[in-house]
Amino acid sequence: PKPKQRMDFERQFGMRLPVWIGGIALALTGVFLVKYSIDNELLSPTVRVILGGLLGAALLYGAEWIRRKPDFANGMRIAQSLSGAGIPVLYGSLLAATRLYHLIPNGVCFLGMGVITATAVILSLRHGPPIALLGLVGGFLTPALIGSNNPSAPLLFVYLYFLFSGLMLIIKHQNFWMLSIPTLLGAFVWVLLWMDRSFTPADSVWLILFLAAVSATIVISSKRAYAKELDADSNAFEITSALNYGGLSIAIILTGIIVSKAGFGSLDWSLCGFLAVGSISLAYCNNKLYGFVPWVSMGVNAVMLFFWKTADANTFALILVIFTSIYAGAGYVLMWRARLPLLWAGLAATTSVGFYLLAYFKLHHTGLVENIRLFWGFAALVLAGVAVYALQKVRDHYHDHPHKEYLLAIFAATATAFISLALTIELAREFLSIALAGQMLAISWINSRIPIKVLRPISMVLALAFGCLLLPQILLLVFGSQLTSQIGQLIQLLAYFLLDIEFGLQKSIPIAQSPIFHLGVPALMFIGTSYFLRLDKDGKLVRALELAAVTLVAIMG
Repeated sequence: PKPKQRMDFERQFGMRLPVWIGGIALALTGVFLVKYSIDNELLSPTVRVILGGLLGAALLYGAEWIRRKPDFANGMRIAQSLSGAGIPVLYGSLLAATRLYHLIPNGVCFLGMGVITATAVILSLRHGPPIALLGLVGGFLTPALIGSNNPSAPLLFVYLYFLFSGLMLIIKHQNFWMLSIPTLLGAFVWVLLWMDRSFTPADSVWLILFLAAVSATIVISSKRAYAKELDADSNAFEITSALNYGGLSIAIILTGIIVSKAGFGSLDWSLCGFLAVGSISLAYCNNKLYGFVPWVSMGVNAVMLFFWKTADANTFALILVIFTSIYAGAGYVLMWRARLPLLWAGLAATTSVGFYLLAYFKLHHTGLVENIRLFWGFAALVLAGVAVYALQKVRDHYHDHPHKEYLLAIFAATATAFISLALTIELAREFLSIALAGQMLAISWINSRIPIKVLRPISMVLALAFGCLLLPQILLLVFGSQLTSQIGQLIQLLAYFLLDIEFGLQKSIPIAQSPIFHLGVPALMFIGTSYFLRLDKDGKLVRALELAAVTLVAIMG
């Protein structure tokens, strides 16, 4: 193939710029002719509008005539310039007839501007991206330029969707992917403007459907361009990736904002449920491109539930259970069928822990489960059992899978998290540190049976949590005297240890009341943990646990 000629600055300036200057001059000619006729009252308003429309049509016809002349010098650029001048002249004539002279009603103007936009989009097939850009700008500005005292959400967003889908069709057909980003931004800007100025709760359905349709159009339009990753132009590939990542994420976030602004109606929640199922289906069909969609959707739904202030605890619990079942259930089921099980295992685990915490935060003070003894601890232990079952199944199902270790780590961490939550919620504070030390010992024993790398750092985290719970008691015992001076603290400690006289301070410190139980027993658990972890390998973690055991025994003494 012949090497591409480099278009230097002189060539650009000398060949292309004068053509577009001529097109702009022609467009301004139409504007100034109309202004001149108005200033001198030469023609009636009707004649002015008709002549403006004829000028725009003549420019479009001239562009088509030149395009069909292959021997015309620089004919393609001149045709683009004439079309680029004709489209604004037609827009201006129609707006003058409506807003300036009131010759035609707003509805007819709206329809006419839609026809002009469609004409510009069709002409872009022949004349290239500049004409498509004119159609894009004019199409999205049309509703704002016409205006209405009683705007209609169905009419506006149906029009915007047809405009968006038409432009995306041209972008896909002509490979104008640079125009896809402003096209998408135009659609989102209108959603934001409507929510800011004209929103009512009844409009939420139309806005959500519009965002869902826009998302589906993005997926359908860019599918082939993204699939041809190796053969396609790198810029097109990057743009289609950004279009999918940014477009779908923003659409999901806007959906959450719309539902909250509408008051969290039942129909809005139903649409969100369908969108959640759609996001999961999309990710299952293409993990590589759409694997992020269920995560964004799950996060947005969690935020919506967090900020939903409703007095009906039963309805809240029902909605929460439904969304938990959608994400966690789908993640667990699809994990065994997908090529990338990590995506679905992580979704199931994160949803389970996150929505459990959300349920506890929103419902533990309500009458729904307040009278059921140990409900939250029992529920956490049941979910921990499910995670342990998944852990066992992963070990038996995946033999040589490269992600087996990570899957084991995910469910081991999930089981540990639920056990910690159960202990934290149900146990009194003075017994929580003992429970964490016991959990650390159990995890180290499991690690000696099933070597999972993540269990060692989990043991370290539990040891740090134990230290954080015990440290305030130690500081209170040593420095928290009711006497402020160091001499007074020394007197208090001597009185306590030598004369067995207790001040009121020691009565509030569990380690001072039962040092063998609160310090000696955890010391034995730390020693056991270091023993089981040493079976794998010695290291800083084992030595830190041994040092902690010695420290606990010293404090107990």
